[in-house]
Amino acid sequence: MLLDVNGDEFKAAEVLLRQLLGLEGSNDETTEENNVWVEEQEPIKEILSDRFIVVDASTCRLLLSPADSSNLPKNITLEFRKPSHYPTGLPPHMVVLSEPKLPAHVRLSLLRQAGMYAWESLRGMGMIYGLSDWIEDNIGRIVSHPGQLSDLDGITSGEPIQIQTPAITVLKKPPRKAKGIDWTPGVGSAEKPVPEFRKALPAWKHRDEVVRITRQNRVTVVTGETGSGKSTQIPQFLLDDHLYRGLSDAVNIVCTQPRRISAIGLAERVSDERTEKVGATIGYSIRGETKSSRDTKLQFVTTGVLLRRFLDNPDLIDISHVIVDEVHERTVDGDFLLLLLKQLLSRRSDFSVILMSATVEAETFVNYFSDFSVGRVHVEGRTFPVQDVYLESILRFTGYRPPMRKVRKDGGEDDSEEYDQGIGNALRVLNEGLLDYELIAKTVRHLCANDDDNGGILIFLPGKWCFKVS
Repeated sequence: MLLDVNGDEFKAAEVLLRQLLGLEGSNDETTEENNVWVEEQEPIKEILSDRFIVVDASTCRLLLSPADSSNLPKNITLEFRKPSHYPTGLPPHMVVLSEPKLPAHVRLSLLRQAGMYAWESLRGMGMIYGLSDWIEDNIGRIVSHPGQLSDLDGITSGEPIQIQTPAITVLKKPPRKAKGIDWTPGVGSAEKPVPEFRKALPAWKHRDEVVRITRQNRVTVVTGETGSGKSTQIPQFLLDDHLYRGLSDAVNIVCTQPRRISAIGLAERVSDERTEKVGATIGYSIRGETKSSRDTKLQFVTTGVLLRRFLDNPDLIDISHVIVDEVHERTVDGDFLLLLLKQLLSRRSDFSVILMSATVEAETFVNYFSDFSVGRVHVEGRTFPVQDVYLESILRFTGYRPPMRKVRKDGGEDDSEEYDQGIGNALRVLNEGLLDYELIAKTVRHLCANDDDNGGILIFLPGKWCFKVS
């Protein structure tokens, strides 16, 4: 191979990568954007911190944090090397570094599948973060099922291999960038009937106030107690206001959530309130899964997904509003997002930020965005009757008695178990430091059999491992 390219190792690597991906022809007609390789690394360093290292002008390394690492080496590092014609040509050359090493055929399968993903989905934009994100989601699956060894025979023998992939054409220029927002009003939509349960939420009384203040200010800080309805209602207030004013083509709201389950749950709840399917007007996007369409105007995303969007579209030119929910939960990603949003407000005059917090300590955020007009809204909460039921009562109505060990006359313990009938003895036996799963199960069964309420049962456990046991 080296003889064919006059000993040029870089060209040999590109020939091998093209062969691995099953591509034919030359990539010389593509254009190269010289700054993309450097520009995309700056936000990645901020997001990943010590996990990302720039080795030199054409090489960087990233320590993976796989979603499922049960069958993987403890530390896996990806080394990316800049290819020619980046980012419209071949994806970066990748080297998988781990101790112990992954088998050669597994590494080849991983590089081939990741390379095909980048070729089909990432060309024309920075690929480093997107590739590492995809590999973190899929490396566990590939290591467990790398495919047939025969599929890789051509790589080791130097013969061309046939990979079943759709026909791919070489890009002559980067994909068209996202369009800016056209704020020209069109025909407004008629106001739809609102379900009574939405009107019963404390947030509903502040509907007009929220709309007015967000129109008048670049940044709005909304505080409200848990259960006030701010997470489901505030985004809808903004969406409906724009739809009624004929700005359906302009409005594009992104609402960040600190957890994946929150993004999915809120999208499903809001869609249900609007009698729509998830993926129509309301959608969500989390790592590895997206439900949205061209008609989506309100999307719930995790913080990491929006940070990834900044890499591809630093000005978020197709987004009108960003709502940062649970902003009081301070994280590295969340704080970095606020920094990017503050910088973006300076560059775009038609962009608004809404910060929502469950605490009334909003001065920190008001002061941080003091360079812009900041409005404030407080949504009061609501209380519910709470009945305290103590352990003695639970033992009484469930009839549960913990197992007790008999003490032999010689002072040792008998392995056989017996059930003491006294609640007092049961309370002494129960260890507050240990979870009694049988007691939890009997309590749930009792509630299901004797409570007429159709509500759900929420059980708090101290750690993730408890869910597997229970």
